[in-house]
Amino acid sequence: MLSTPLIEWHQHLCKEFPTVLFSSIAESDDDTKCVELIKVVREQCKDKANATLGIAGYPNVGKTALQATLNKFLLAKKDQDEYKGLKLLENVGVVFGQDNPNSVILKNVKYPDDLSDPYVPVHAIIKRVPKHELLLTYEIADFANTQEFLASVAALKKNFLKGGLPDYDSTAKMVLNDWIAGKIKYHQDLNMEEDDEKDDAYEVPSEMDSSDMEDEEKGKKGKKGEKEKKGKDDEDEEFGEDAGDSEDSEKK
Repeated sequence: MLSTPLIEWHQHLCKEFPTVLFSSIAESDDDTKCVELIKVVREQCKDKANATLGIAGYPNVGKTALQATLNKFLLAKKDQDEYKGLKLLENVGVVFGQDNPNSVILKNVKYPDDLSDPYVPVHAIIKRVPKHELLLTYEIADFANTQEFLASVAALKKNFLKGGLPDYDSTAKMVLNDWIAGKIKYHQDLNMEEDDEKDDAYEVPSEMDSSDMEDEEKGKKGKKGEKEKKGKDDEDEEFGEDAGDSEDSEKK
């Protein structure tokens, strides 16, 4: 049973492009969808007997699943005249477009761990996703802003810096990974303002005051210092063992 938003988007996209709905998890109607897709390709190619197909798009949108389904279908139908002359290219590539930085991040083009400031795209997620969805997903109490949301998620994940401060940076990256994995449920309604246009209006939120940022920076340095100290202690211990072994060998 197709959802209403999906039907609306399908009808809307069909006005501009040939559009076929495909689900990577609904294997029962794979052959039907492949027939529909190839029919569209044949119509676009018109009288050409041979056609080469390539799949392009953003990361994590189902390109690999679609390619595997088409490969399996064409292999099974290779002896049928209507499917001869069709070639499927492997891994054509990804279309990034000219999006602003927030849109690029939320379309899974960049890995969260590579971001120097993951706080802003999380703010964009909170602007997009209905609050009740976030409350249900993370099982947290109501929040007033992005800082409170990240503090609640950090407490849930027990993700703290030295001194018990929430680790906002790594918690924000956790949330972005949840977004990429589809854990945070969201779809854009057809009649809503374009998400990319809303992203253009996003600015760095001023919710975290200077004292919060200073405390977080101190906590990060404390956490880093602990790791460096532990690493140094391990090295000293290892060096001590090596030195002891050397002295024993000299005595012998």
